[in-house]
Amino acid sequence: MEETLKYNEIILPSEATMDVFETVPRRWGNSLGITIPGAIVKRKKLNAKTRIAVLILENDHPMKSLFGALPRTGRSTKEELDEIDREFEGRLPR
Repeated sequence: MEETLKYNEIILPSEATMDVFETVPRRWGNSLGITIPGAIVKRKKLNAKTRIAVLILENDHPMKSLFGALPRTGRSTKEELDEIDREFEGRLPR
């Protein structure tokens, strides 16, 4: 099943992980291009044909201060959510 990336809509599968980095766009013809750090390219096994989604936060956007505000646990989002589910198991009304 091929997923279509849509502007202004983010749908992530539960096993998805996210890397955050800052970069400065560079002029590329009439467009702008960004570079992805080599460590992320290797870890995510990216190549020139890999589809990726890019989330752009402007410097004054209030969400920007939230990225990196919490310590990293080294676990995936799915692992974190599974732990939360286990902690609340039996406590929530059905």
